[in-house]
Order: sequence, then C-alpha cells, then structure tokens
Amino acid sequence: MSGIYIHIPFCKSKCAYCDFFSVAILSQKSQYVDFLCKEMELQKNYLESENIETIYFGGGTPSLLSEYEIFSILNSVYKNFSVSQNAEITFEVNPEGLTLEYLKILKNFSINRLSVGVQSFFEEDLQFLRRSHSQNEAKIALQNAINSGFSNISVDLIYGLPNSDFEKFAKNLEIVFEFQIPHLSCYHLTFEENTLLFKQLREKKFSQISDQESWNIFEKMIILCESKSYEHYEISNFSLKNYISKHNFNYWQETKYLGLGAAAHSFNKISRQWNVQNIKKYFDSLSKSLIPCEIEFLTFENQYNEFLMTSLRTFLGINFDDLKLRFGEKLFNKFSQKIQKFIKNSEMKIADNKVFLTNKGKFVSDSIFAELFE
Repeated sequence: MSGIYIHIPFCKSKCAYCDFFSVAILSQKSQYVDFLCKEMELQKNYLESENIETIYFGGGTPSLLSEYEIFSILNSVYKNFSVSQNAEITFEVNPEGLTLEYLKILKNFSINRLSVGVQSFFEEDLQFLRRSHSQNEAKIALQNAINSGFSNISVDLIYGLPNSDFEKFAKNLEIVFEFQIPHLSCYHLTFEENTLLFKQLREKKFSQISDQESWNIFEKMIILCESKSYEHYEISNFSLKNYISKHNFNYWQETKYLGLGAAAHSFNKISRQWNVQNIKKYFDSLSKSLIPCEIEFLTFENQYNEFLMTSLRTFLGINFDDLKLRFGEKLFNKFSQKIQKFIKNSEMKIADNKVFLTNKGKFVSDSIFAELFE
C-alpha cells in the first residue's frame, strides 16, 4: 500500500502566510503538466509496483488545472502505476470559481475527496491573510460540492490570528458543522520567513496572540469538535467516523509515498528525497531525463526520530512493545526515562501499554519531540 502526492505549484496570487512553493506564472502550467507526466515515467519503479491506495493533488492551487490537464495527469498515473479500484483521490480546491461545472469535471475523473481551503468565514480575516475569496464564495463552494454529490469533504481553517479569541473561531467551526462537513483541518497561524505576514510582524504592524490565548483556543476547539462527534485523530485534524484522511494518515504510519512535481517530497522507508523548488530547474532536469531531486538516506537515529514523531502525532500513540522490538532495549529504556517528565507535567499519558500525548502535550508537541529525539 502506497500513496502518490502531486504538487501543482500555481496560484493566482500569493497568500500572506503561505510558505509552500508556488508561482503565479500560469503560462507555464501546460508545460509543467507535460514534465509531470515525464517524471512519472522516470519514477514508475520508485514504489516497487506496490498498489496505490491514495492520490493527492496539493498545491498551490490544483483547481487551476483545466479538464485536459487533469486528464493528462491521471492518465499518466494509471499508465505508470497500479492504482487500487477504490483509491482515495483528494483534490485541493480554493472556494473561488468552484462551480458546479468544474465539480462535475472532478466527479467524472473519479476524484472522490475534496479539501477546501476556506481558512476563515470572516471577511477581515480573509483580507488579512490575502485570500482571494469572500465569505459568501466559501459558503457557495461548500454547497456546490455537496450538491454535486461529494460526501468526503475536508475544510481547512486557521486559528490564532492577531486579536482573535475562541468565541470568534468557534463561529467558523459552527458554520462547518452546519454544512455537516465530515473532516476538518485546523492550523495555528505561523509566521514563516519569506512571507508577507512575517515581514509585517517584524515591522510591528500587529502583535501575535499570547501563548495562553493560543492554548485556550486549542483546548476549547478540541472540546467543541469532540462534542460534535469529531475524533481528534491527529494534532491538526478531526473527522467524523470513517472520514479520516487516508492519504495523510498513511504519512503518519510511515507508509511509502512518491511526491511528483517541483518541491514534492518522497519516502520509501530507506530514504527521503525532495525535488528542486524551481520551475526552470525542474524543467531542465526532466528534459535530460534526470530526476530533479536530492536524496537523504535514513540513519538508524533518523528512523527512530521519525517513528516517535509520526506515532505521537496521532491517536494511536506509541506501543511500547513495538518500540522495543524495532529499536532495541537500550533506546526503549532511554525513552521510558525521558517521558517521565512529560507524564508528570500531564503532557503524556499511558494506557494499554501505549503512551499518548494529552491535549496539553499536543499543544507543545514540537518541544516534546525535540527533547525525545536522538
């Protein structure tokens, strides 16, 4: 069982918070699709003929692809890989322009899961984030998706904006609940270098909310979602029963995946590789039948750190027997000693021979991982 991620790096404009690789030169889109198909031919043996259970179109803005471009990409996927009959095929979409006609095209290509980048239903938030859609367009997009027969829909929301609080963010959640959207991804606003918001923060045009207020929103968000029967199955993700994102959940279970496109990452349990973040270099390499990537072979310590992070991010936690069997008694004993501090601080808990992050631990997970890593 493996997955394929397809990166579509084109956007009409750059959002103020976005650090993902994207470009606004739409004239390169058709040529990019051609080289994407070329990369598939070169990489068709990367997953060693394993069945493809999930395909994920991410970006950027995949919903800028034309009908013919989507056909070309999927045709190449099915030509070069063995795709399961009931594969989960996710397509990231922006609300603006998500018409019934475009949704019909996606449906005709057997795309069965939508990830809608709403981020907020408040106009002032959308303007602050430099999103290109309105509150009303977001609601119309969700209704169009439902009317088109899509039942597996995810919505992205951002919390922790300046001058925000839980009461305001809860209104975003309530709208999602009203639409009966089965999957929800909630991300705290981060200020990445080389983004407009980072520059504005440094210029003191606004202030970040306090850690205490961030924790308040995070904790209450979990309580509210769980009261609506959403399972908090990963730090940033919630789902109703049977609607976990298979593609993303496979990442956290260390399943093999192939990333295609500029800046895409791949993992085959032995190594990680990542493609160049430059359209011209991506084109130049593939025109010479060269894969435009760098490769890092995973050391024993890399694999251990990966196992800790991916396992603790989810509701499955770490099974003590699995840890000992895979990495040996020495590392197991070291891990067992280190976690005592976090258990004492109520950031971890033990149940059924497994250790899990508590909600408090999930909130500070990065610092916990840093202390646990070898």
